[in-house]
Amino acid sequence: MISILAALVNSGILSALMTLAVWLALRVTPRRALNAATRCAVWWAVLAIAVTLPALYLPRDVSGRVIQREMNGVAEVPFLEGAPPIQRSVNSVEAPLPTTAPRLRPLFPVQLGWQRLPRWTAIAWMVTTVLMLIRLSVSFVLLERRKARAFDMPEPLAARVEEWLSRCGSARKHIRLAASAEISAPMVAGPFRPSILLPTRLLEELGESELDQIGLHEAAHLARGDDYALICQRILEALFALHPVVHWIARRIDLEREIACDDFVVGATGCPRPYATCLTRVVELTGGVRASLVGAAATEERSHLATRVEMLLDKRRHSGTHLLKLRLAAITAALTALVFTASRTPRLVAFAAPPGQTIERPSAAQIPAPPPAPLLPPRIWRRSVDTNLVLFPVSVRDPLNRFVTGLGKNAFRLFEDGVEQEIVQFSSQDGPTSIGIVFDASASMDGKLEQSRQTLADFFKAANPEDEFFLIQFSDRPELISGFSTNTEELEKKLTFGLSGKRALLDAIYSAMFQMKKARNPRKVLIVISAGADNNSRYRPSEIRVLLREVDLQVYTIGASETLAELAEQTGGRHFTFDDSTQLPDLATKMAIGLRTHYVLGYRPRNAPDGKHREVQVKVQSRGLPTLRAFFSAGYSSAP
Repeated sequence: MISILAALVNSGILSALMTLAVWLALRVTPRRALNAATRCAVWWAVLAIAVTLPALYLPRDVSGRVIQREMNGVAEVPFLEGAPPIQRSVNSVEAPLPTTAPRLRPLFPVQLGWQRLPRWTAIAWMVTTVLMLIRLSVSFVLLERRKARAFDMPEPLAARVEEWLSRCGSARKHIRLAASAEISAPMVAGPFRPSILLPTRLLEELGESELDQIGLHEAAHLARGDDYALICQRILEALFALHPVVHWIARRIDLEREIACDDFVVGATGCPRPYATCLTRVVELTGGVRASLVGAAATEERSHLATRVEMLLDKRRHSGTHLLKLRLAAITAALTALVFTASRTPRLVAFAAPPGQTIERPSAAQIPAPPPAPLLPPRIWRRSVDTNLVLFPVSVRDPLNRFVTGLGKNAFRLFEDGVEQEIVQFSSQDGPTSIGIVFDASASMDGKLEQSRQTLADFFKAANPEDEFFLIQFSDRPELISGFSTNTEELEKKLTFGLSGKRALLDAIYSAMFQMKKARNPRKVLIVISAGADNNSRYRPSEIRVLLREVDLQVYTIGASETLAELAEQTGGRHFTFDDSTQLPDLATKMAIGLRTHYVLGYRPRNAPDGKHREVQVKVQSRGLPTLRAFFSAGYSSAP
């Protein structure tokens, strides 16, 4: 809920800036450059972007965009207790650097500690949306009833509907012209069995030419398809009930829609001044009150009248009725590119998660004492490759993403730097694995402690009994809960939760990579489970990807972060997503089974060791089976 509120607030700020920029641009654009129909379409494009922007701010990788202090081109990265802090330069992730650089608070996002705001905002939003949808439904039903009770106009006048539609360039047929004493303003009642409804009072007050002008205006709504567009617009307004930018844009669309229909009347009659007089008189007779939420009326709001009359009398502006498609496409493309670029910047606002129940953490005596930190931090452990024989674990999946077993050596082809290699060793046996588990213990998982422990229990049950495990949990920082152990029951009990809404996900992954150097088994796997994206790490995804190229490690992930999916893909692992935490135990079982379903391909490289990174590619030959796909690590660094 916090992430949804943050997405709405951040996208709302961006959409407000976008809307202001568009308003200023249209304000300074000469009126002869864009007609009302095109301006209306531009505002529809702005509305579409405004309502889709929140999706770009939903939980995803924030690419480590955290401000760091740089002193002489260096910065310090804090890590797990027991792992010395890695210090990196701007151009290198391995340079030995001073460790005194203090950590600064990021400029963005601004942290707001309104702990109860998300819940109450969500309740207010849902209640308002429901009420607006009910109001919209009632308005639609009332309009349909009034349309059914309206009486048809006499034949001479009813025959004019076809003429009005023809003059507006519309191909719509079977449009009814009717009069009603229950409505206050002329309107189009659609989209089902569309009708043009005229108030009986206006039939008595307006002359024949004025009725023609009003009829042309309503026929223009039908020619433009406004009866359909108006319903979509009102639904969006209801769904974004508390989004002020969406409602402001909707008012601009209302105004430009009416001006565009006015242009149809002027184009058909060639008399803007008499039509302006007619509009003013109709507004006086109807009181300028909105006739219906779902009816396209000739006189929507009194506040728009002055602008519409000004546009009618302005001979310099573009009064065409057709969309200027090339100009609209250029504006929309520029707007989309600008918004997409802006959405990649750091979030401006973040909400602190509500504190959960205080949970007793293991005492210092329960956690192995960290080794003394050396004067210079060691390099992260590297993939140890005997270049006389390189072993690569490979998993295979079918088009339904199911693991495939039972394949033989002849089903695989292996390439190193584009050169095919001979597979001299092949195995499909399930051997013991060293597994590191990185678990999200932030406040977003609050209240799910027992469910999370059950997730671990189900994973351990499906894993190889000879596997060894270590557990790292993280919220605002990584914390080693237990080093390598085969006592899985003890690991489950040690899982706790923090109170912070921050997630140092990438820092926790690095810490797990450091811990993995103590593994005893040749195969090493990292399991990462996170309820959201990183928002507190010093490491960037690009740096973690570089380090993963150097180590013999597969990463399997569960979460909604794009970075997790990329890391799993890079290392030949698998990425799982979940909509609800109740799915975690089932996903953990599937992951454990998948870890035990793999092949090991061994080959002797044809090139001499040179210390360079070598790209490896594995292909599976289906031979009568559905197309199969191999998943494997992207390569290795050969020892010089």
